[in-house]
Amino acid sequence: MKFTILVFILCVASLVLARPMTVEDMWAMKRIGDVQLSPDGKWLAYSIKEYDMQKNSGKTDIWLLPANGGEPRQMTFHEKSSSSPRWKPDGSGFAFLSARAGLSQIFYLSLKGGEAQQLTDFPVDVESFIWSPNGEKFALTATVFADASSLQESAERDKEKTESAVQAKIIDNLLFRSWDRWTDGKHTHVFVCQADGSNPVDVTPGKFDSPPLDLGGHQDFVFSPDGKKIAFTSNRSDMPAANTNNDVLFVSADGRDPVNVTASNQAVDNQPIFLPDGEYMIYKAMARPVFEADQYEIILFNIKSGASESLTESFDLSPDEIIASPDGKTLYFNTKEKGRSTIYSLEIKSKKITKRVAENVNSKLSISPDGRTLYFTKQSNVMPDEIFALNLKKESIRQLSFV
Repeated sequence: MKFTILVFILCVASLVLARPMTVEDMWAMKRIGDVQLSPDGKWLAYSIKEYDMQKNSGKTDIWLLPANGGEPRQMTFHEKSSSSPRWKPDGSGFAFLSARAGLSQIFYLSLKGGEAQQLTDFPVDVESFIWSPNGEKFALTATVFADASSLQESAERDKEKTESAVQAKIIDNLLFRSWDRWTDGKHTHVFVCQADGSNPVDVTPGKFDSPPLDLGGHQDFVFSPDGKKIAFTSNRSDMPAANTNNDVLFVSADGRDPVNVTASNQAVDNQPIFLPDGEYMIYKAMARPVFEADQYEIILFNIKSGASESLTESFDLSPDEIIASPDGKTLYFNTKEKGRSTIYSLEIKSKKITKRVAENVNSKLSISPDGRTLYFTKQSNVMPDEIFALNLKKESIRQLSFV
């Protein structure tokens, strides 16, 4: 009887202490963003965004966390945000984006310490970037006027339009607006430059968006393992707003010899991923043209022969993020499933698909260099995103971050 009364009192007390979530609670939560595993598998670089209701603003910084768990360490402290960490291939440090110099540019921070070093100084914003496999170059995206002869000319034309007393828009083609922003006659292009920011070359010229404005993948431009070519996603039709014909194209790293490798499919193709041997590429594809909500399949493409085959024709869900194991024999992907985002593995040779993580919403996948540990973020209705690790052999999951 006494035990029953005690339980009742504790339950009543917990109800009294409980309260509904407030707006202040929501904005007090820190948000984990991009998560990147170091090349040696020892560190996780990730961004955390914090909000200040009084200032009505948010700020993002980059943190480091030991990949086997431990104490996190804040790496950036500037008053301007720092985001999108990307490890240098030799693991000596990471590059990131920040507008601390005015426009969004690429900075580099060594693990040895010291101040971040600005690598690019372009007259336009750098929107996203990746390292070349040897760490000597960057591929990056910027929004420019397609007929401008240089980044400087594009920036000057943009400034002239912004400062003009006439702000009327003459619209004679689609797509003139994408969600919450006007395109203003500009297009997103992929550029390749040296790692010190010199010699930028537009490798996707023309009045096309590369990556596309809509129906793109999580990463739509990648270097081949030897760094000699770039695979990217773009819609090269006369009127992209009237179709879903995004394609995967190859171009040399200096911008020569572009070729459309998915021209036979009039529906969506995106998110190219080279397998480690450089002989095959993975990408996602839909089958029905113009149907934006069609199911994705994972396609295996033989780069030498041009042959392709679906690896998921018997799978009744749409793969989302996809990564490859270090040996190139297995893929890991997440997919929306019954209100969750679950994680599966796919053995390329046998096409065997196995569910690895069944509960909650899981994303931002990466895998250790030895192929034994899968890292990802997990969120639920009682927990914002945190970083977790899955031991693929033992099938045990461990929480690493406690933001």
